[in-house]
Amino acid sequence: MRTHTIIPVILGSHAVSVQAFECTASAFSGLLPSNATVNFAAAVPAGGSFNHPSPEFPTNDTGLPALCAVSINVISSPESTFNFGLFLPERWNNRYMASGNGGFGGGINWNDMESNVLNGFAAVSTDTGHLSEVFNASWALNKPESIIDWGYRAMHESVVMGKQITEAYYNCQIQYSYYSGCSTGGRQGLKEVQMFPEDFDGVLAGAPAWWTSHLQTWSLEASKKSRPSVSLYEEQSF
Repeated sequence: MRTHTIIPVILGSHAVSVQAFECTASAFSGLLPSNATVNFAAAVPAGGSFNHPSPEFPTNDTGLPALCAVSINVISSPESTFNFGLFLPERWNNRYMASGNGGFGGGINWNDMESNVLNGFAAVSTDTGHLSEVFNASWALNKPESIIDWGYRAMHESVVMGKQITEAYYNCQIQYSYYSGCSTGGRQGLKEVQMFPEDFDGVLAGAPAWWTSHLQTWSLEASKKSRPSVSLYEEQSF
């Protein structure tokens, strides 16, 4: 492993650091515990794009700063695994930002990570243990370990492992760690505060879809109560 001296330089609002090792899968493999493996590690040039879509986040990332994109697979139980991704920018502000998910969907939120890395953050997100669209919860049927991953485990373990990787990559401690998410992402943020308050210095939990077992049944009840007594089709029929 080739190492370098870390030389922080102030450039605008970003601290620029020389990375401790190259952006390669083999370099990251040595940082991981026995239950984790590297899916890929790829350098993205300044102005480049990154395309790793999922049903939940199908959009390509474009106009990126120079960075290292990394994806890690973690075995979370004998019956389940999850993945998480990191964007590690060349110009790093010494801060770490995690992004949440939406609905029942599964996929690494590379799109929110794009926004974060454009502002100098080392960015992380998890697929919560599955790939699906926002309203598809079929992955949870008879899979309690997958539900645990979606509920909190994948986020927490991704955040902790992502921090370790980030600090090793820059050979520098993270100054501040933050979280931002909405809906299910908001719930993930509140769950982090409830169970793992040491994970973040600040949490932005927007419109949290909290208490899922009650929320879904109330959504059905509210829809029934707000349904017109006569449908538009029946009203316009002859």
